[in-house]
Amino acid sequence: MPLRDEAYSLAIGSDDELFHSYLYDWHIKQGRAEQLLDYDTPFIETYLRDVAGAVPECRDLLWKFYQRREEYLAAAHALYELATSDQCVAPQIATSSWCANASAIDLQTRAFYLAQAVTASKSAADVDAVDADFAAQLSELLDVSNVQVEIAQAISALKESEVSPDVKKDAIDRLNDKVLDIEIVRPHGHML
Repeated sequence: MPLRDEAYSLAIGSDDELFHSYLYDWHIKQGRAEQLLDYDTPFIETYLRDVAGAVPECRDLLWKFYQRREEYLAAAHALYELATSDQCVAPQIATSSWCANASAIDLQTRAFYLAQAVTASKSAADVDAVDADFAAQLSELLDVSNVQVEIAQAISALKESEVSPDVKKDAIDRLNDKVLDIEIVRPHGHML
């Protein structure tokens, strides 16, 4: 076994959670965040949960982690959390000073996350009534986000003679802020 592989094996085999946290941080700083998905340690899932909404480079790691392990409902829930989060606010992570660089998730990305969540929820083998309701909720949210994307595109296409740049920017910012409640989009319960 090459020395580098042996060093990685020893590091990953450590039972020190703080060490793992620093090791995972190092991977991210080195631009190797995707490599974290290959690790099967007792600490990786918690770490990925902590940084999923905080670090743009790690935003997709938790749901990908679950998908690789064929835990599709967990992946759908992680995707739902990303798609519906107000902002990507960095949680309090003692070892991660770079978490303050978190950024908001735009509407296109939210729609992508919801589409992935719908697919993941449909891939789950054991689905009970609660999971079926969750899958239906995901589908509705995806429909809403798609309507929002269409509205944002229509607003973007408006000329300055039709709407002021400030009003246009404000409207698009508000649409990008979050996926709207279904009742706002269909106030009288009509289907989209």
